[in-house]
Amino acid sequence: MAFGLSGYGIQAMLKEGHKHLSGLDEAVLKNIDACKQLSVITRTSLGPNGMNKMVINHLDKLFVTNDAATIVNELEVQHPAAKILVLAGKAQQEEIGDGANLTISFAGELLQNAEELIRMGLHPSEIISGYTKAINKTIEILDELIEKGSETMDVRSKEEVVSRMKAAVASKQFGQEQLLLDQYAIAKFGESFEMVPRTLAENAGLNAMEIISSLYAEHAAGNIKVGIDLEEGVCKDVSAMNVWDLYLTK
Repeated sequence: MAFGLSGYGIQAMLKEGHKHLSGLDEAVLKNIDACKQLSVITRTSLGPNGMNKMVINHLDKLFVTNDAATIVNELEVQHPAAKILVLAGKAQQEEIGDGANLTISFAGELLQNAEELIRMGLHPSEIISGYTKAINKTIEILDELIEKGSETMDVRSKEEVVSRMKAAVASKQFGQEQLLLDQYAIAKFGESFEMVPRTLAENAGLNAMEIISSLYAEHAAGNIKVGIDLEEGVCKDVSAMNVWDLYLTK
């Protein structure tokens, strides 16, 4: 009589169809290979002459773009190691607003060079130590190359803000960056003033979107004296209500 023996150890904990990798050559190098494949996808989109990628996400929505942040956001990356690169690219995009492609591509290149060192017999911990020393030295050199005064910025100065944003915008809309930044700065400056009527409406329990839309419509029609009547919850001409002091201070 034959008895079927169930799996044991890690084999019993993983579902059917799994693949268990162990050892330096398998686990570490497989992780490096996955990260390299992701960097290859984004690398060809680096720079103003980068190629567009056609990405179809899980909702069957089509994206044609060379923006790495959009590419990695819409790709369904499953490999754990490759996901770390995706998170690094997203962190770069959220913190700086640009450089997601460079982050992923540079990380892929570092891992490719690390793979060669591993195959030569170097331990990963030694490679990490060497890379850390190289990063610290690079930061020292870059600090010496910074133009004096460029590390400080007056956020209230449109010229200084635009000059620092120009390179990032040029990578997306080369040749039109100055016009776009001027429009962007003006638009954001105007949007900041929306805070006043929005807060007044919300604090009064009114629909802020309706109030702001009504104000936009009135001002676009040339009725610049229109303000908010918080008691009735509507927009009215402040001059008709004999309210002049606030209008004169605008």
